Amino acid sequence: MLSPLQKSVSFIFIVFSSLNVLLSLQICSSTNKGHCECGDVSQGFQTYVFTNLESEVRCFTIYTPTTFEVEQTWPLPVMFSPNCYAKDRLGGIDMSSNKSLGNHLAARYGYIRIGISTPRGGWEFANDGLINDDFPMPCENSIDMFYLTEIIAWLDLYPDLYDTERLFAEGHSQNSMFSAYLAYCFHQRVQGVWQSGSGMSLNGMKPYLPGCEGQVLHSDWTQCQAQHLNCQRCSEEYSCPECQYFPIYPCYTPEKPMVECISEYTNDGVTTNLQNPDVESTGLYMYSTLLDEGHDARLLRFSPSADGTIEGGHRLPTNGKYWIIGKINTNVIFGMKIQIFQTLFNYITGCLGITQQCSKECEDGFLQCIESQEIFNADDRARAFEFCIREANFINYGCPAPEAITCAPTFEMLRAGEEPTTSEFTNFGQGSNTAIPKPDSSRCTA
Repeated sequence: MLSPLQKSVSFIFIVFSSLNVLLSLQICSSTNKGHCECGDVSQGFQTYVFTNLESEVRCFTIYTPTTFEVEQTWPLPVMFSPNCYAKDRLGGIDMSSNKSLGNHLAARYGYIRIGISTPRGGWEFANDGLINDDFPMPCENSIDMFYLTEIIAWLDLYPDLYDTERLFAEGHSQNSMFSAYLAYCFHQRVQGVWQSGSGMSLNGMKPYLPGCEGQVLHSDWTQCQAQHLNCQRCSEEYSCPECQYFPIYPCYTPEKPMVECISEYTNDGVTTNLQNPDVESTGLYMYSTLLDEGHDARLLRFSPSADGTIEGGHRLPTNGKYWIIGKINTNVIFGMKIQIFQTLFNYITGCLGITQQCSKECEDGFLQCIESQEIFNADDRARAFEFCIREANFINYGCPAPEAITCAPTFEMLRAGEEPTTSEFTNFGQGSNTAIPKPDSSRCTA
C-alpha cells in the first residue's frame, strides 16, 4: 500500500495530469480514431483515443467482461498486455473477441485487461537505450512512458472500477521487456510482472538481442541497420563502453519487492546462447539481478520434450496463460529440479497471485481427469490439461461452487500439463507487499 505521503504526492500529480487527460482523451469513434480501431462495446471492449499525445494519435483498449463467471468485488485488479507489433490493431492486442483465451480467463478469474500498443511497431525506451549504474532506471523522456503515465492517471479517476494499487503486466519477447520497463518505472503501483522470451541483456555477454539492445545505443543500431551490420559488427563499429543493461536495471524498491516471473525455453535462441544455455541466458541474468536487489523473483525454465512433440523455442510455455495466474501446492515432489521454501501455510498463491487457488479436492479430481485421458506423448499431456481445465469439467471433481469455476490451478495441476526442468523461487504467488531491508548486494534504490 502507498504511504500517506506517497498518496498525497500521487494525488497532486493526478490532479494536474488528469486535466490534460480529460482534455485529450476521448471514446473511440469514426471521427477521432485516426489509425486506431474501435473495440466492440457489446463484447466488453472500449477503446479510448488520445487525439494529441505528443503530436500523435494514441489509443488503448480496455476489456471488462460483460459477465463474470461469479460475482466480483470491485474495484478489480488490472493487467496490462502490451504488443508493439500490433500497431494498435485490435487483433494484435487480443481485443477483437471476448472468446479468446486471454479474455476468457479475465472473465473466469476476475480482472480487467488493457491492451496497449504503438503506431511505430516498436517501443521507445528512454535515454537512447543507455542503461548503466549511473542511469539504472531512465523512465523519463520516452513517448511510451508518457503514454502509460496518462493511462494510469485516467484509471485513477475511477477508483470504484480499477484498483490501481494492484496493477500487473505480462508480455513476451520485446513486449516482455517493455512489461518489465513498465513495472519498475511504476513500481509503487505494479504488483507483479510476467516476462517470457526475454530477461535482461548484459553488455558484452551473449546472447545478443535482435535489436542489439544493451550492446549499443538505439540510435547507433539504426545506423547499423542501414549498413546491414549484425550486432557483433555493430558493437565493434559503435562501441558503447557506458552501456551495461537492457531494458532496465531493477533497483531495490523500498516500499515492497517486485513480484517477477521469468519464463523461457532452454533452446530459445533469442533469450539463450544455444552453445551455453545453462549459463548464458537473459532470463538467468535478470533472475540473478532481481535477487541481488531483493525482489521476489521466480524462474521457470522449460525444455523441448524428449519425444519432439513440444519443440520449445521462442514461445510461451504450453498452457502459458494458466502459468501466469496459476498456484502452487507446497507439498510438491522435491525429487524434481525445483527449489521451494516452505511457508507457514500449506498452500500459497501462484505466480502473480491474482486469484484464489484450487483446493486439494479440486486438485485431486483434476489430476485424475488428466490421467484418465489417452496420453502417448508430451503434446497429448498438454491437450489433456486443456480439456481438464475447462469449467464444465470441474463440476465432476467434487469442488464446491464457486470454486469449481474460478479457482486457479495449483503447481501440481500445472506441471501435469508441462513440467519445467528448472524452477527456482523462495516464494510463489502473491507478494508480501511489505518493505524489506536493502540487501548488501544492491546497486541502487528506485
